[in-house]
Amino acid sequence: MRKIFFPIIALLACMFISCSEDIDYTLDNDCIITSFSLGQVKRTMHTLDEDGNDSTYIINYAGTICPMTIDQINNKIYNKDSLPYGSDPSSILATISSVGSVAYCKAGEPIPEWKIYSSSDSIDFSQPLTFRVMSSDGKAYREYEMKLNVHKQEGEEFVWHKMDGTAPFEDMNQTKALFWKDQIFVLGRKLGVTYASFWNGQEWTQTETDGCELAEIRSLTSIGQKLYLNTSSGHILTSEDGIHWTANQSNQTIDHLITYGEGKLFALANESIVYSTDGGQSWNPDLIDSNPGLLPTQDVAGIYYTLQNGNGQLVMVGNRAPEDYSQDTTALVWSKLFLAQDPENYPWMYYTANGGHPYTCPNLENLTLIRYNNSIIALGGTPVNGQFRLAYDRLYISEDNGITWKQDDEIVMPYAIQGTSQCVAAAVDSDHFLWLICGSAVWKGRLNELGFEK
Repeated sequence: MRKIFFPIIALLACMFISCSEDIDYTLDNDCIITSFSLGQVKRTMHTLDEDGNDSTYIINYAGTICPMTIDQINNKIYNKDSLPYGSDPSSILATISSVGSVAYCKAGEPIPEWKIYSSSDSIDFSQPLTFRVMSSDGKAYREYEMKLNVHKQEGEEFVWHKMDGTAPFEDMNQTKALFWKDQIFVLGRKLGVTYASFWNGQEWTQTETDGCELAEIRSLTSIGQKLYLNTSSGHILTSEDGIHWTANQSNQTIDHLITYGEGKLFALANESIVYSTDGGQSWNPDLIDSNPGLLPTQDVAGIYYTLQNGNGQLVMVGNRAPEDYSQDTTALVWSKLFLAQDPENYPWMYYTANGGHPYTCPNLENLTLIRYNNSIIALGGTPVNGQFRLAYDRLYISEDNGITWKQDDEIVMPYAIQGTSQCVAAAVDSDHFLWLICGSAVWKGRLNELGFEK
């Protein structure tokens, strides 16, 4: 450590010695900050008044919700989790434990103005500070670079951005998007021709496909580096590049692929659910807990994900033909659970939609499911039973694995998409951006907190 005669500390030491001349003391040169925590922090909150105008109010919260990290090797003090948006760092009390006396100044000052630390005096943390610990013998010190991180955006705010340029999906009558091979991939059909489109980070490239003229675009799913879908004739097609497709030899006619999960490819077939462990060549019947007449026959969408407890979850939604079930006003929702510590094959469960359940998923055309921020989002066109509602007018979010579906105040459909006659495809990339692809326009949005640096 560097040695210095620190005037303030030396003065305190002289006063202490002069008052205790008859006692012998041994002073050492240890100097270290052992703990650092924040007291109450003021935060400005935004809300709407009764007239719909923005208004603000101030709350206080404990700064200990964002613990401070002391890096003793690199002599840095900082908070890994930033203070919430709207926090005022200019006047906060701090509790510091140390071996030695502590003073601080603004970092980088040519002529530093040192202030003695006191737990009863607030500190301005709005810019980086230097904290210096002086040893009790006044001959050595240690300095820490201190920075208090504060979020510059509201974490719970979701922001959409319309991407520049024109997208090549105008007038397509079927589309499906996936985040595949670290890029957004879209399969779509227009005028009887199926196209594969890729976003390379700068622009869209689009190529006419080969071998999937009869493809049911909405059945598109991925298993690692390969893509799968079924045809209108019940065959399974596979592709390694999204452009060239080949048919699998199969013992089963498939009505609609659901999704892939737990090493199995799941599908609807002959009023049942079946699964394949060999990429769609052979199929086995799966268990269901309800009448197979409650299985969807159109607008089918499925999703698989891993829960925070390590269990796996499959959710499927879809509709029945309106000419046969005109009374249906909600989508049919099924779920399958995979326990991490239990190899038993549990049956698919049907989520009953009755009149007393106010938060159901409506039976929309072209239903799409995506997994976002530990929730499921459903979107779709107009209801299949002819009820009036604008196509793609809202997003339905389920936080309980498909049981209830509610609108969210933060994640809402971009206004320009609401009521569109174009197909809408959706996908989520590895940076937590939600993509909505609609005709010649593409929208990209993210919940701010998912983009914060950790």
